[in-house]
Amino acid sequence: MFSDNVPFRSLSKEDRRTRIIWAAKKVFLNKGIEEASMEDIALSAGTTKPTVYAHFKSKDELFTAMLDLTREGFRGLLSSPAKYSDEPVEAVTLYCARVIELSSWQEAVAYQRFMLKILNQMPEAVCNFYHILFGQAVTTLAEYLDAQIISNNTCREAELLLSATAGWQLLRTLYGVDSSHTEQPGDSLHEGATDIQTIREVVHRIAVNWKLKNKT
Repeated sequence: MFSDNVPFRSLSKEDRRTRIIWAAKKVFLNKGIEEASMEDIALSAGTTKPTVYAHFKSKDELFTAMLDLTREGFRGLLSSPAKYSDEPVEAVTLYCARVIELSSWQEAVAYQRFMLKILNQMPEAVCNFYHILFGQAVTTLAEYLDAQIISNNTCREAELLLSATAGWQLLRTLYGVDSSHTEQPGDSLHEGATDIQTIREVVHRIAVNWKLKNKT
């Protein structure tokens, strides 16, 4: 995310485009898509409306770009379970914790609540958003499990793991039962942001029937 203190003119063309997308995200979350204007987005980005139109033809195009940026950002921050540990069960544990961390911080929760609010208005976009976050998380986990365990359906295993670990926590946060994290996630897992021990217990219960491919 760009600092508002950096002059827009000093940015490269690509960075200007990205800053406009971040500004659009902020305005969309605060005002909603229908109420947001290109003038609002330009003001938030620190530039002019003609400059915004030079990069994006419409709010719909900006919204699509926002989803694309979210996809790349989430993928980069989440990575693969192999990043977290050489031991499969622990790798899965920390991966699930990372999913919770990334989806339960303050801005991410606001983003998800916003998407649910526009579900009737833009069902395809909201469905796409689901696949960007949770569908992608399941796919990445399933690919890791496929290389680690003998299973007829690693996708189902991945769905079960994320539902049992991250699902309940996310619902509690979305409904305000638990507070969202105010600190933006860094490049690596901050273990204090989630209940690692509970996640570890759940993963161990599911993994007890696993047959590891590389077990010696």
